[in-house]
Amino acid sequence: MPTRRTVIAALTTVGTATLSGCGSFDNTADNNSDELTSEGSTEAAVVPETATTDGVKSTQVYRAQDSAANVDSPINIFVRAAGSTLRYVTVVITQQNSRTNKRTVTSKNTMDESTIAQTEVLAESVTVAPSGRARKRQIPTSIARSGVYTVRVSTADGQQKRGLLHVDAVHDDLIVTVGPSIRIRQPVYCTPDCGYIGRGGNTAPLGDVQWPQAGALTGYSLKIANVTSTSRQVTVMVDADNRRVLEYDYHPPPGTVLQFPTIPPLRQIRITIKSESDRWESVFDGTRPTTVPLMISTEGIDIDGWSDATADLRMRNERSQRQVTVRAHQDGRVVATASARLDQGSTKRVSDFLRGPGMYRVSMTAGSTTSDSARLLEQQRTVLLTESSTLLIRARDGVDGFLIG
Repeated sequence: MPTRRTVIAALTTVGTATLSGCGSFDNTADNNSDELTSEGSTEAAVVPETATTDGVKSTQVYRAQDSAANVDSPINIFVRAAGSTLRYVTVVITQQNSRTNKRTVTSKNTMDESTIAQTEVLAESVTVAPSGRARKRQIPTSIARSGVYTVRVSTADGQQKRGLLHVDAVHDDLIVTVGPSIRIRQPVYCTPDCGYIGRGGNTAPLGDVQWPQAGALTGYSLKIANVTSTSRQVTVMVDADNRRVLEYDYHPPPGTVLQFPTIPPLRQIRITIKSESDRWESVFDGTRPTTVPLMISTEGIDIDGWSDATADLRMRNERSQRQVTVRAHQDGRVVATASARLDQGSTKRVSDFLRGPGMYRVSMTAGSTTSDSARLLEQQRTVLLTESSTLLIRARDGVDGFLIG
């Protein structure tokens, strides 16, 4: 097992160091070096007395000696596990410096070569577990110096990914998530504007709730991740009961996640996302809180889920004997169905009822097996499957269903 190490390039007087030892990273990854800053000032690491995030003390802060080049709130870096496997993860963060010229002499002539020097800000390895307190770990270094940094992540089992870290007044902490793939994401909070990423638009009152300036206690949580290698133009539209309450334009950089205050439920909500020629739209009309995670990729706009996401079905009857039937629809077709006669207090389980991430429309019925005149209980719900979980169907005085776990 490799040993953990933290490198803050020449902590007290950081100079220009050429990056080495990163040849194991995938050279086919997105190259965003043209977006990196190239300042040549001298940096210094400072140990704050009371720098804490989620109760975890940051041991060091990478900052510039010129206070004007630093952000007020340093960016923290977190690593978390997704799935059921213990993961050993290495994170390397570098900042591009000024180009330097060197002269190369050959037998025939002399030529100048321009090279790009890199400052290695940190290199840290952590182990994250599938559950418990070790599922999410904070790297003990924060970054205060403004700029755009390159992030390289690798795992002991050979996964590799490269992304960007933005240190500015808009982006929040960096989250590296390791599951079937590696995600390097950084949220911004839009209410509805979010600094230079917001490009303007219109809002309208949503009853007596001050959304999107403030969120409701419960409702729909909307997140939109740009997982392409370039900045993208994104338009977000929200309609409540067929009335437009938000239409706003954004230009998120790669790896940026647009996050919005919680949209109040108890009404029909239509969410529409447009990016270039791509469009995604769905209607939510239930009262149950729902997280709506979307991603904009080179293939279009879709649910932001893990490739191995599945959902087992658990049907439970809590009244007299009933016939319980569940059908899951996707893209207008039935993709899964199950039916069982259940005694009071009994449960029927079906493994891998839903297979693959995405949005499903689930229809549920529960009817008496002894009386044709008994009322048939019916309900429909939209569920968004993003990671392995359980679809729980509960028949009581009514019938309802939702994802758990």
